[in-house]
Amino acid sequence: MKLRVINWKLYLLIVPAVVIISCNERKKSEQKTVVDTLENRPRVKEKGAANSKKDFSRIKKQSFAISCGSGCAMTYNVKDVYQLNATSIKVVFEVDTYIDEEQTENFVETYIFDYNNEHNIEKITREGENENVLDNLIGGAQQTFKEFAAELIK
Repeated sequence: MKLRVINWKLYLLIVPAVVIISCNERKKSEQKTVVDTLENRPRVKEKGAANSKKDFSRIKKQSFAISCGSGCAMTYNVKDVYQLNATSIKVVFEVDTYIDEEQTENFVETYIFDYNNEHNIEKITREGENENVLDNLIGGAQQTFKEFAAELIK
């Protein structure tokens, strides 16, 4: 009889303990699920942002050349393109410099192309700088950058 009383007491202690532990584990897993769901939810776009990111695959294959003086030319090869917002596009160029038709230098330059709401180019700046390169480029080079900017926003 004593054994039955001990078993009964153990049963009364163990069952509530198991229920409490399992309820706590269930609460933890429910909290984890909520956190995961919030983290994986798509972000809401800003008002006025472009409806979708543009496909720049056709631009990534483009390049253009500008003259930098007598016997000097620079070829700008598009390496990467990023839509920053509805009116700004970031372009990473690999630039090859040629003097007398011989490649002398290769480097990377990044430019930010800023457009107005009518998709006309307003300014082009090197990343990290504020100076509009359109103000400093001479004739042909300025026109080439403007033509590239027009193609980029299409």
